[in-house]
This record gives sequence, structure tokens and C-alpha cells, in this order.
Amino acid sequence: IQTRLTLLVSLVLLVSGALLLFFSGAESDSWFWSVTARTAGFSTSSTVTLPLASTLVLMVLMSIGASPGSTGGGLKTTTIGVLFLATRSELRGGGHVVAWNRVIPDQVIRTAAVLAVIGLLLWGVLLGLLLVVEVRPGKSLGLGFIDYAFEVTSALATVGLSRGVTSNLSETGRTIIEAVS
Repeated sequence: IQTRLTLLVSLVLLVSGALLLFFSGAESDSWFWSVTARTAGFSTSSTVTLPLASTLVLMVLMSIGASPGSTGGGLKTTTIGVLFLATRSELRGGGHVVAWNRVIPDQVIRTAAVLAVIGLLLWGVLLGLLLVVEVRPGKSLGLGFIDYAFEVTSALATVGLSRGVTSNLSETGRTIIEAVS
């Protein structure tokens, strides 16, 4: 079941990620961005030039990350798959969470939910710390919230993509990003 879930979620993320990126403005490299945001963090063009909607899609893909057993970061495709199946089950009236005629144990669902919540809380705390340290009146690098959020997301997911923020951070800001990676 893990192999099936991994392959299905990976395929859905690759295709939907490419389509969302294509229609949000990253037409030329949409497939490449969809692949690299969840794995290696290579880039053929600058992430700064991407539209904000495309940047948001990349952040979601980075957060989900790679599949179990790989060196890629993120929550993992199976965690997202289990959460999706549990959500679908609840929307249909509850009961057991079933995939390919097999019941997914409640402990697996709870673990997936806890990992997602911890990841979201950690992201929020680290982004908040970075904003407190870096964004002050009179100290403007011309960066917006999305730039800082992108850097934290990339660091947490160990992707390696950047909007050029990290090199302009204070020593404390760089320490926050380094501690995450």
C-alpha cells in the first residue's frame, strides 16, 4: 500500500504542480519546477522572477517534499496521501480510512496529522522569528513577506531554492535559516 500511495501521490503532485505552475505564470519551466521543488532544488531561472501565485505553488510542493526512503525533505508524499484519504473518509461520513481495500490504522493517521501540525507550527515560529529579526522600521531590503516565507519553507524542506534573501540576512537571520536546514 505504501508503494502504491507513494507512486500515486508523486504522479498527482508532478502533474498538478506542473499545471498549476503553468497556469499561474511559470509557463516555460513548469514541469521542471514541479519536479525540483520537491527534491533537489535545482533552478534554471531565478525564483524572484516567478509570479507570486507560482511562488506559492512552489512553497506547497516544497512543504510536501519527496517520498519516504529518499534524501529529500518535506512532510513526505505518503503523509499527505494518508491525510487526504482521512479527509475524504471524514467528508463521506467517517468510518475506516481505506485505500486499495486495506484499512489504514488510526495510529498512522494520527502520526500523519501530528507531523503536519508540528511542521506548520515550526514553519510559523521560524518565519515569525525571522520577521522579528529582519523586518524593522528603517531597515528595508525591498523584500516582502513571501520572500521570507519562501526561504523558511525551502530551508525546512531542505530543498535549496532561494529568492536571494539568505545572503542579505543579518547574522542572526542566517543562524535561524541554518538551524532549520
